[in-house]
This record gives sequence, C-alpha cells and structure tokens, in this order.
Amino acid sequence: CPHTPAIPSIKYNESCVNVTSPRLPNYNFTGPGFHQLVASQPPLTHDDEILIDDLARRRCQTLLSVDDAHAELIAAVKSIGAWDNTYWVISSDHGYNLGHHRIPSNKFLLYDHAVRIPAVVRGPGIKPGSNPVLGTNVDYAPTWLAMAGIATPATYDGRSILTQLIPQDAEAEIPEPTRLQLQSDRAGLVAKPWRTEQFHQYYNQGGPSPYYPQGCEQVPNEFMPCEGWAPGSSTNPTQKAGDLSEPRFPRDMGLMATVRPLDDYSNTYIGLNVIDSTLGSGRYKYGEYQYVCTTDQIIAKNCFGDIQMYQLFDLVADPYELNNIYNSTDTAILKELATRMRAHYPCQGVACP
Repeated sequence: CPHTPAIPSIKYNESCVNVTSPRLPNYNFTGPGFHQLVASQPPLTHDDEILIDDLARRRCQTLLSVDDAHAELIAAVKSIGAWDNTYWVISSDHGYNLGHHRIPSNKFLLYDHAVRIPAVVRGPGIKPGSNPVLGTNVDYAPTWLAMAGIATPATYDGRSILTQLIPQDAEAEIPEPTRLQLQSDRAGLVAKPWRTEQFHQYYNQGGPSPYYPQGCEQVPNEFMPCEGWAPGSSTNPTQKAGDLSEPRFPRDMGLMATVRPLDDYSNTYIGLNVIDSTLGSGRYKYGEYQYVCTTDQIIAKNCFGDIQMYQLFDLVADPYELNNIYNSTDTAILKELATRMRAHYPCQGVACP
C-alpha cells in the first residue's frame, strides 16, 4: 500500500495503463452526518480526478516491484526445500483514500476504504479459498508467536487467528509446536469466544482548530497549517502544499489540484466494525468523535468522555457508508454498541475482547 509519491521502478513506467481509482458510490461524496473533515470537502474537480487516477496508477506500478520481491522470496524458500512447512502472511497496515468521501489521498478515516485490508495466509493446515476472519493488526504478533508454538503474552491486546484459519481436522498437518499451541488457544475459545467486532482508534495529527486558534493567516484554497499534519492533495510541485513530490505522467504537468485538509481536529475517534447476526441488521460501523483530546488524556486512556459526534452506518443497507443513521436507530442497538465500544476502550492485554 505505497504512500505518495509512489514512484515506480523505471521498468514499470508503462504498466497499469487502465488502472484508475474505483468509482464507487462514495467516490466524490459527502453529506450531512459526517464530521467536519469530510463534511467540509469541496467537490473534486476535473484536475483532481486526473491526478487521483494517476496516483492510483503509480501505486499499482509500485506494487509490481513488491510482486517481484515476493516471487524471489518464494523461489528462495523453495530452493531450500522449506516451501511446504513455511507460513506466509501478506497484508497491509491500512487502506487508502483515492477520492472516496472526497479525500484525494492518504488514510486516517474510519470508513472501509481506509481501514479494511486484505490478508492472505498460506501454510500447513490452512485450506485454499476464502476464509474471512474478523481480525485486526494487533492479532499479527500473537499469530506469528502461535506459529512458532509460543503462547501470547498477557500484555498483548491481540489473539492468534490460527484458531479461525485451521480446522480441527487439519491439525495433524501442522508442526507439533504449532499444533500444541493451537489446541491450547482453541480451548480458550470456550471461555472467551472469538470477537464479533473490530476496534479502531485514531488521534488526529494537528492543523488549524477552532478549539485552539493558532493566529496564523489562512489563505483561500491553501489551508495553511501552523502545526501538525500538513494539508495536501494529489497534485504536483507547481503547488505549494501538494502531497505528491514528483509527477510521473506527462498529463500531470500544469494541472492544479484542490488543496484540502487530509486530517483535522474533528478526526479523532474510536470505532467498531460489527459482524453479529444477533444485533439488528448484523453489520454496522459505529464511531464516536471527540474533537479535543489532550496528550495527557491519550496517555492515560481517558479520552472520549465528551463526544461531539456519533456516526452509525448499516453496512448491509449502506455498504459504502453514505448515510449516518445514528439519530434514527433504535436506542437498544445504540446502547449495545456503546457498551461494546467501552469493552475495547480503554482495555489492555487479555482484558480486551
């Protein structure tokens, strides 16, 4: 998942010709029910869209070199005869914005295009095909330890996903240390079943805020920051506050993207992605936003006691997160979501769901 400027190898400069940002329903979309960062975004211009598509193409080109490295690793492992007893985990740390909810680049949002990531796992005992697991990035370390036959330390927030990937009838196929740890972890599911929600947490990285006026002049269409995360766009060096340092396609030259904030004071949140057939529609994205959260509160884990905004999306009826239904949802569902949220924040180690 390369960041900007996403400069590819020269040999791939002509690749990914038809790649563009996916024109999903949330592309170039905002509306009521969103926090300030999203609600205030102006529509994407024609130049914006060209540059966003070129960023998408550059990202594709850059990933081709990752494919090359992966192929070389596979060849090396096969050459020493370790292919059949090696676990492979391929994933990313986040998604990416490419014009979705009008954010031209980067990540930071609670929505699926920014936080939902694929994971491909291969190895002894894992059957081919789709096997969805409600995991998070904190589960990787416990999973790798379990592969080595090591128990998850009590201070770790995550859990090994091998219990979700390897069926009991395949345990005989895996190395003994892994099998023994898997059996121990599987037994633990009786007292503590696998989670029904993913937890997300993000603290904005600064910039102008009405809560802390910084006394710096704001220039129209430039969003000049005084501190913290700089604004940006999918643009080129002809712009003072752009997010791409080197254009790589001739058509980029002379284009001017709209400079807009990629992050701001309103974008501090905790959230849940819920998959639970016993709750309402069974699929929800729930978020609580607190616009001011001090460093001391962050360290002490006692933010989010003064919520400025709530978001709730029914991911069955609204998979692209267009309509905030918080104010029209049954209070019993809202109470349950809030209760589950507080089980994750501020949990630590084995106390986490």
